[in-house]
Amino acid sequence: MRFGLGTANFGIKYGVLDNKISLSNIKKLLNDTKNINLIDTAQSYPGVEKIIGEHNRHKKKIITKIVPFSEKKIKKNIKNFKHQFQDSLQDLKKKSVYGLLFHNEKDILRDDISTFLEYLKDLQDKKKIFKIGISLYNIYDLEKYLKIYKFDIVQFPINIFTINTKLINYLKSIKKRGIEIHARSIFLQGMLFEKKFSRKFNELKLKKNKLEIYLAKKKLKKYNYLISVLYDIKFIDYCIIGFRNKENINDFSKFKKVVTNLNYVKKLEIKNKNIIDPRKW
Repeated sequence: MRFGLGTANFGIKYGVLDNKISLSNIKKLLNDTKNINLIDTAQSYPGVEKIIGEHNRHKKKIITKIVPFSEKKIKKNIKNFKHQFQDSLQDLKKKSVYGLLFHNEKDILRDDISTFLEYLKDLQDKKKIFKIGISLYNIYDLEKYLKIYKFDIVQFPINIFTINTKLINYLKSIKKRGIEIHARSIFLQGMLFEKKFSRKFNELKLKKNKLEIYLAKKKLKKYNYLISVLYDIKFIDYCIIGFRNKENINDFSKFKKVVTNLNYVKKLEIKNKNIIDPRKW
């Protein structure tokens, strides 16, 4: 498993927490964090692609995303995308990107989406895009999208409280089909490091406390354990990590793989969608 840099909070407050990161820390992440070799971004993150283009001296691989469609006719959406993609390349100071993902999965369900997909395939043939993918909230929805197009990459949220046997087996099946798997929101948008919670998150607080007691007994650092759990699933290609402050950067720079217990982790699962799905916050 390799690491990617999440950039949703480079330009705006992200999630329910004050997750916006300073420019000095952004520069540090882009240039000093050697074990990050991919940047995950989107044109819909205000001003972020331009920041990356200005400070990405080591030329890390880039994944960006398709702005959700706004027009009824697919030809108009293609026209808009052409301009948006060109703007992205210009802002990123790149001639091509490693990956391009659908940001709004519902766009793929359009009756006329084949025309747009053909255009993307042409860009791929011209090596403007190396991999075409999709960003999902529910990984199991991937099957209906694969009936429409054989995507190269799937990105989805996963954290220590969403892991179970069914998920691990499904990721294994995806991997066998040659699809690159990117894990995001691995810290539940920073919630796994919070100390105060509203009543809505009582179950999260209880499970988090249970985990911390377990880690204290094992003398393990929580940051290392949360990432190591994803390592041990084995089928994840990239772990997209977000940063809030210099402390997060220091934690990552000191990261060490530790021994985990997936059977124990499965007992921590939270099934309440109102807690594990940030869209419902």
